[in-house]
Amino acid sequence: INYWGTGGLYAGIRECNTFMKGIVNVEDLDEYEKQRMIAEVKLIKAYLHFYLLSYYGPICPLRESPPVTESTQGVRVYREKVDDCFQYVMDLINEVIDSESLPLVLTNPSSELGRFTQPAAHMLKAKVLLYWASPLFNGNSDYINVKDNQGRHLFPTQVDNSKWKLAADAALEAINCAKENGHEK
Repeated sequence: INYWGTGGLYAGIRECNTFMKGIVNVEDLDEYEKQRMIAEVKLIKAYLHFYLLSYYGPICPLRESPPVTESTQGVRVYREKVDDCFQYVMDLINEVIDSESLPLVLTNPSSELGRFTQPAAHMLKAKVLLYWASPLFNGNSDYINVKDNQGRHLFPTQVDNSKWKLAADAALEAINCAKENGHEK
């Protein structure tokens, strides 16, 4: 899989940005469906960033697609601290959960199979928080000297045990959301 180049994860993130920028101009789509699609695309965008983050650590979050110009100045970005990357993913997921734009259950599974629900958003939140709390990203001494070209530490140098509480609470919330909506198994 080509994660970086044409057809890769960043290309998918750019597609999400293009979709979110253009959907506001669609006139013949009811507001509920528009908000649901926006929520789904935000979750896809969060997942793609999380996927990159879980493999490569500090990444360059693509909050907006860079402008297409002849200069390369607009596309020059720096890797961000791992905590900032995780926080960006969590912000996207929390926006989706707080918007309540996703259904609790699929009303017509035969035509909606593969679409996101609130329990799926909660599950992704729990998984992201679990990775963020894990020793791989939370004060890993193996990465103490990993810095960017500006001298900033890209990984936290101290363990933050409060992240485990956030992960546990999110996991319980995901389980309860799933159970309340008929996903017992």
